[in-house]
Amino acid sequence: MSEVFSTFRAMNTDVQVLIYLSSESKATKLRARDLVSTAQLIFRHAELTLSRFLPDSELSRLNQKGYIEQSSPLFFECVNAALKMAELTRGIFDPTILDALEHAGYDRSFEQIGTLAPGLATKMNTFRPPSHHYVELNHARRSIQLAKGARIDLGGIAKGMIVDRVAAVIQGQGFKDFMVSAGGDMRLGGNQPGKNGWEVDMQNPITLEGTLTTLSVTEGAVATSSTTRRRWLKGNQLHHHLIDPRTSEPVNNGLAAVTIVAPTTMLADVLAKTALILGLEEGKEFISQQENCRVYMIDQEGRLV
Repeated sequence: MSEVFSTFRAMNTDVQVLIYLSSESKATKLRARDLVSTAQLIFRHAELTLSRFLPDSELSRLNQKGYIEQSSPLFFECVNAALKMAELTRGIFDPTILDALEHAGYDRSFEQIGTLAPGLATKMNTFRPPSHHYVELNHARRSIQLAKGARIDLGGIAKGMIVDRVAAVIQGQGFKDFMVSAGGDMRLGGNQPGKNGWEVDMQNPITLEGTLTTLSVTEGAVATSSTTRRRWLKGNQLHHHLIDPRTSEPVNNGLAAVTIVAPTTMLADVLAKTALILGLEEGKEFISQQENCRVYMIDQEGRLV
């Protein structure tokens, strides 16, 4: 079985699109190549709309002004989805976490993060604790209103949403066997050649070597949230991007990573972050209540627990 594969950089991560072809016809190959080009356009449009690191993005404008009268359909959909996920997770996933993220040192794209610049911590003088209730939507006008001083970050949900959107476009063109991956968070359709579904190796998040286990996934998504990859030094202390909204501090509960298998990438992404923040026992209990989801947890020693 032949394939069309492409990799590119978007939304501060590596994106991969793989489509297996059921036909060797020239028309089928051209359609698949066009889909890969479309995927790049979808991701780049999303970045221009949803990135907090681009000063002219719709998200940046909302955070600067506190209000948007008529947002774009994509932006409104993403904010609305973030609020729904906040309700589902009882506020553990919270888009209004931006102040705490910046205080921890995640104030620029990860490629640019080094030791925290002096004086950034003074932003906490006006800090307000995260709460998704600070965001008000008007669905008829697609308007978004933030409470005074509140700001949002969509990095915890936007990537998964766009992966799902690209997957829907591929399926809509009649391709059943495919993978769309953004930073390792992936949506899988159909089968790998010679397999029943897909086999996904789970890497040790501590050593970044070896395989802890191999997941079997059919028509679903896999997402991993980890405290060991996006890390930086603030003073003499190591920080990461997973903030517990209950403390406004990077989480530290003995877990190094959580992998979720779920029906959609957006849901898997949100649930992985939520379970990691909740910790081993509470996280397992929460995921057990979610339909068609599986959870795999790795502790700070790199053990699958």
